[in-house]
Amino acid sequence: MRDVILFAIILASLPLSFLKPHVGIYFWYWITFMNPHRFTYGFMYSFPVALLSGTATLAGALLLRRKAPLLRAPEMVILLTMTVLFTFNTMVALFPTAWVEWEKVIKAVGLKSDT
Repeated sequence: MRDVILFAIILASLPLSFLKPHVGIYFWYWITFMNPHRFTYGFMYSFPVALLSGTATLAGALLLRRKAPLLRAPEMVILLTMTVLFTFNTMVALFPTAWVEWEKVIKAVGLKSDT
């Protein structure tokens, strides 16, 4: 039952993510940090939820016209500032295992793929 409910939520959010890319970014972060598909036991457990959300968001951001350039949007400035701070803090960390955690954060931010 969880699978069907989560699939319905994801299917309903895809058009919204396409039409309003900033909502798609929020949805993608929710999927990335919470991993709601890992709370299911059926077909949704290994379903590429983040890929669907990211694809709809990127397609909407690229195909729909924006009034402001993407890199000057407040969300992007905050995201890039946080990434710089995460990297600086990792560079001055006392434990070398911090780079493993940094890699997880960079993957969650979307600046590095899993490969």
